[in-house]
Amino acid sequence: MHQAQQPEILISPLNWGLGHATRCIPIIRLLLSHNSNVTIATSGRALALLKNEFPQNQFIDLPGFSPLYPKSGFMVLKMFLLIPSFLFYLVYENYRLSKIIKLQKFDLIISDNRYGIFNRKVKSILITHQIRIQVPQSFFWMRSVLLLINRILMKPFDQIWIPDYNGNKNLSGALSHKVRLPSNAVYIGPLSRFKSIDIKLPKEKDSILAILSGQEPQRSILEQKILHQLKDTDRNIILIRGKSEGQKEIKKFGSITMVSFALAKEIEQLIRKSALIICRPGYSSIMDLAVLGGKVLFIPTPGQTEQEYLAEFFMQQGIALSVAQNKLNLREDIHNAILYKGFTPNREASLLEAQVDLLMNSLK
Repeated sequence: MHQAQQPEILISPLNWGLGHATRCIPIIRLLLSHNSNVTIATSGRALALLKNEFPQNQFIDLPGFSPLYPKSGFMVLKMFLLIPSFLFYLVYENYRLSKIIKLQKFDLIISDNRYGIFNRKVKSILITHQIRIQVPQSFFWMRSVLLLINRILMKPFDQIWIPDYNGNKNLSGALSHKVRLPSNAVYIGPLSRFKSIDIKLPKEKDSILAILSGQEPQRSILEQKILHQLKDTDRNIILIRGKSEGQKEIKKFGSITMVSFALAKEIEQLIRKSALIICRPGYSSIMDLAVLGGKVLFIPTPGQTEQEYLAEFFMQQGIALSVAQNKLNLREDIHNAILYKGFTPNREASLLEAQVDLLMNSLK
């Protein structure tokens, strides 16, 4: 280990939307509280968001593999055909990391879903909730192939951190449960940039918060649907666009207040007081809702099997309504979504803190 008074740590979230970046926020906070020097390596909107949250930290612009999402259907097949390109990029990504390590020594590398971000000479941890990648029934023949590839890609890492609870009361369902885990895998509990507190803000009856995220062009397609269907409603609607690059902008569009991006503290207050949240069922959003609670309307990204699975998983439990993007009728959907029981805030002790304590002791 590089002998330094303060541990030098590199953390690198995937830049597919903002979810991987936001779920790294509590980890970065804990590492900083342990008097560590944390360097953040990512790109695009994820980089911009984390610069806003941690302006004092050191950053490296390190792009990852970023495929274009199709406008409609066949996403699974397209992603499967991209596997050779994806694997080639992981080799390139790992090569770029080796160049960075020659210039700057690190005691620890934490990668959030970036399978090329590891080094044989540095303790490397992978954060993922996707032990079993979901595919539609019509593509069942892909399952064993994807599971095998995923296990091979996880092998170089010293530890696998699964951001969920063990047991039946979990958030990821079949993605990381009822499947054989790697021997070095450990559940660290949900990762949320928000803190579970007992203080409750009174819900504003007609307030709707829509949070956009994810890759283009689907982020913009959903934005246009929300603007078109809700611009003349008498509800108080705030739309967080998920565009963290550039200066913060606030605009009005009919009854909708459009905000380019918001910091964690602002979003937390909005979620706590809103009668309903409209968002993608991305896993990071689900972890945030599990901490804060609230009623939700999920709109899965078309063709993104993980989001479609998770939306159905929570709808079957009566927690949240899910509606396909091409079938949106938001005035009716909002009414129906409010009838679901919603997420109940989870008050369990943080498994993450205990895991980070063990990790920091191992670096001494």
